[in-house]
Amino acid sequence: MIKSVVAGISIFIIVVLLSACGNRLSGLIGKPNSASNEKSEVIDMHGNIEHLDKMDEFVRKAENREKASVRIVHYTTEGDPVYHDLNVKGARIVMTYDTTEDSFGSGRVMKYECDKIERTASDTQLLYTVKGCSGENKELNVLGVSFDVRKQDYFGFILKYGLAEKNEVNTVDEKLAKDLQNGDTAVIDDYRLTTDELQTIYKSMVLSNYLGEKKLELGCNRDPHATYYLKVLINSGSREYRWSECDTGEDGQAMKKIVNVIKEIVINRADYKRLSDVKGA
Repeated sequence: MIKSVVAGISIFIIVVLLSACGNRLSGLIGKPNSASNEKSEVIDMHGNIEHLDKMDEFVRKAENREKASVRIVHYTTEGDPVYHDLNVKGARIVMTYDTTEDSFGSGRVMKYECDKIERTASDTQLLYTVKGCSGENKELNVLGVSFDVRKQDYFGFILKYGLAEKNEVNTVDEKLAKDLQNGDTAVIDDYRLTTDELQTIYKSMVLSNYLGEKKLELGCNRDPHATYYLKVLINSGSREYRWSECDTGEDGQAMKKIVNVIKEIVINRADYKRLSDVKGA
């Protein structure tokens, strides 16, 4: 009886530990403690950004002095939401900063009036900043997205695509394969992308929120049809995705943008241009 109890406790502990490891691999330290995850909101989940297009839409309207509003929800490591509410009112931007649901925050609601909002982009970072604000802080960063691949311990990916996924870009095994569509495949071994090329690809992945939950469709009513497989290895974790060319959903289109960035880099390299031309239909 005692052995059974001990075994049961051991299994429970192992399950808890594995669950904790899973959270670290996916990059999520804390889960949301609020049901505020609306599509109209920009969600910042520990650097993984959802609905970034809403932010760009707000910036565009603010520049034109059009009526607009957006809510940015930042989640703390404990899973508590902190809110930035931005509203265009005439020639001013009114920002409300709400920390009342943050267990370790100040528990205050602060309001500022600002002259403008700026979107600043570089190869490694995207910042949204309100400027000319009332109060002591004249400039306030309301959202930042970092995508510096050099700051990662490890970044690699495996992309397979096309009919039967015979095309492959594999930085893990350092391999490139081109489907000649006649039964043959042209292969390059010891294939390596430059750091700048990896930076461009990593940036596209982060801006497409590749670590977020994706609803992807693998089914397709066309025959034949292309399918896609993407595995991303980041630091000690990894994520895998599969979808088909028939996936026209928001997530499917976001993943397609990543694939297009990778393909554009690959086909414009000299080593790819030296491969045999496609011979089949």
